[in-house]
Amino acid sequence: MATRSNTPIRVDNDGSSAFKIIVTPVRIVCANTQRFAIDRAKATFSIRHTNGARAAIQDARNALGLTWRYMDAFEAEAAALYAAPLELDEVREFAAALVKVDQADSTAARTRRREQASAIVKLWVSSPTIAPIAGTRWAAYNAVTEYVDHLAPVRGSRSSVDAAHTRALRTVTAGSSAQTMKIEAFRMLQTA
Repeated sequence: MATRSNTPIRVDNDGSSAFKIIVTPVRIVCANTQRFAIDRAKATFSIRHTNGARAAIQDARNALGLTWRYMDAFEAEAAALYAAPLELDEVREFAAALVKVDQADSTAARTRRREQASAIVKLWVSSPTIAPIAGTRWAAYNAVTEYVDHLAPVRGSRSSVDAAHTRALRTVTAGSSAQTMKIEAFRMLQTA
């Protein structure tokens, strides 16, 4: 793992584990999602903790053509969302529009979509992970990602472990409904 300044964060003191660079869309919030991100990463690079590790990291970045431009752009967009306040009624409207409550073609579908929207609003209001950024568009986006990644219903799962695995898998599957919803939420919050 590396900070934005390219300074490695040493997790161990004896240098026995490798410095690992991964490219992953997984939102790492705990040891489980960290393991999932590492196990499922499509692009990884490992460097042993040695005296030459810093140079090797820079060489890897240069060889792989990695830049921080994407991260800088995303950081600016996230900062704009964080700086933009949002009221409860606006969050309710946003969540209902995101899950398309008004476009449901049956009473049952409308009910499910209202429940989804309510769950997102509830997270925006009361999730401890969102409390530090409460009252912002960034909090609304994070409420969506928390809902999709950790709470959204999963069909056909026989246990909470199966459901968690399915949620994690759809989170990293390109084009999945989970990714689509997060992308749409981000866009809606930027333009609203």
